[in-house]
Amino acid sequence: MRIRRFALVLLVAGLATLSRPPQANGQGGAAFDSVKFRNPKKDYQEDRVLGAVQETAGGIKVTAANKEVTEVAAGNIIAVDYGNLPGMDKIILDLRAAENQGNAAKARDLYAAEVKKNPADPKTKKFLEYREAYWTARTADEKTGPALQAEAPAAVAKLIGFVQEYSKKNAWEVWPVAHLAARMQFELGKYTEAGAIYSQLAKVEGLPPEMKFDAKLSETEMLFRSGNTLTTAPALEELSKAAGFPTAGSLREKLTILQAATKASGEKKPKEKPAAAVKVIDDVIAKTADPLVRSFGHNILGELYTQVDLPREAMWELLRVEVVDNQDHEEVLKAVIRLAECFQKQGDETRAKAYHDKLAQVKGA
Repeated sequence: MRIRRFALVLLVAGLATLSRPPQANGQGGAAFDSVKFRNPKKDYQEDRVLGAVQETAGGIKVTAANKEVTEVAAGNIIAVDYGNLPGMDKIILDLRAAENQGNAAKARDLYAAEVKKNPADPKTKKFLEYREAYWTARTADEKTGPALQAEAPAAVAKLIGFVQEYSKKNAWEVWPVAHLAARMQFELGKYTEAGAIYSQLAKVEGLPPEMKFDAKLSETEMLFRSGNTLTTAPALEELSKAAGFPTAGSLREKLTILQAATKASGEKKPKEKPAAAVKVIDDVIAKTADPLVRSFGHNILGELYTQVDLPREAMWELLRVEVVDNQDHEEVLKAVIRLAECFQKQGDETRAKAYHDKLAQVKGA
């Protein structure tokens, strides 16, 4: 399932074009709902469909006026503009103005005020709570250093609270909210906590089997990034033998990448290139039809090189994710976080600072 060395001038300059995490924009004044999404049939390019939205834990189904149905996985949703949200007529313009201005704190506070009014309509209530959680996270994301360390835990708690509240209510928003919470934990270096969020996501009621497997893979990725190979290897082995786990395709390719990297990490020798694992991962990257697998593979190679203390080799892999294979916003974020660390290890303070600054831009893109 598809869930996501260039010219030096391109590697150093320019920010990858990215999409914001998915939004639910509220009343659009139209009879139909409007859904903007990354279309896997078009190499994940942005697409849009109009129609009546039916929500599930795994995503949405949009039935157009001609009765044609488009299914969009939760991980590919960019924005849902609802044609009707009861009780939102008077406040929606103020909410949109704050969002369009990029004023995270103002948007957070406006949504929080509406949530406190305890709207009677469940759809409106979920919409408001989702956007409050999202803008709470965005407010924290604008911070760096100690300020981020201080504010992020409350934002993560708000996101996890949303996941827990809606994990049994067929809410597509649970998927992006959980991923946002896990990414924030990753940025803080809390890999175990990030893995725990993915573990919780894999248990969400109504989630399709492939998405459950995807969440479990993300959990094992966090184990790998924590350096805990003794736990990661058996977890991957168990997943590979799980009933229903695909024998081919993107999930199997990602698992193969993680297994090779985990084996190499357990046998790692500082400053020595893990040639066998690199060959396996490079082969998967070369053969896959999924651009999101390519970005995942380069990111895992970057992590593996980091673990064996080869920061320059890690840098090239991570730059590839940022500049070339950048269809997956989450993978780009992880790459930029690691790039700042790579330049720091190489003593390049100028670029390290540039990437710390760039991270804030990427998070808000």
